[in-house]
Amino acid sequence: MNATEARSLISEIANSPGRLEKQKGLERLLADDLGRFIVKWTYDSFVTFGVTVKKRPTPVPEHNCVLSDGVVERVLTQLSTRELSGNAAKGELDMLFKALDEDSAEILFLILNKDLKAGIAESTIESVLPGFLQLFGVMRAHPYEDKRVTKFPVPVEPKLDGMRVTFIAKEGKGAFFTRSGKAIPALQDLAAPLLEAARHVRQQAR
Repeated sequence: MNATEARSLISEIANSPGRLEKQKGLERLLADDLGRFIVKWTYDSFVTFGVTVKKRPTPVPEHNCVLSDGVVERVLTQLSTRELSGNAAKGELDMLFKALDEDSAEILFLILNKDLKAGIAESTIESVLPGFLQLFGVMRAHPYEDKRVTKFPVPVEPKLDGMRVTFIAKEGKGAFFTRSGKAIPALQDLAAPLLEAARHVRQQAR
């Protein structure tokens, strides 16, 4: 499978009328190495890129790079580890988009935005290929019910109005996510001070 075929299949999945049809299309996508590459980088909730690409750059007539080339995976890896960030990331992506053919560039744009726009969710991927992704799960609250209280004291937490996010720290880096696992780039500037606060608390606890 090449990028043109993958983009066509993604479009087919997007236009599928029902869940079963989408699953069949997703099975075909995940049966291919390039398809698994695309789905993994797009839907792994524990991978974020730290960049926002609101509009895909206009492709140039001549290109010398395709999605399956190692350079694409290298750049995605450098973004995910924040080896590339800020203006350096923007410059590298600008050059990469210009080097890619149109179909490869469109898929890269979707990957960077963490959504193939095909009506695919992590639960659908899990049903087709169990264990392929790290599942993102957060503890949900339950409304108070007498039958749930069997003894006292009982820990409770008031529900306050505001923006609810999940912060995940791993290997010295961190990112904010919604409860469904979507990254929130707008809060990323808060990651460094939050990590520093966590390190301070950990040192105090020793």
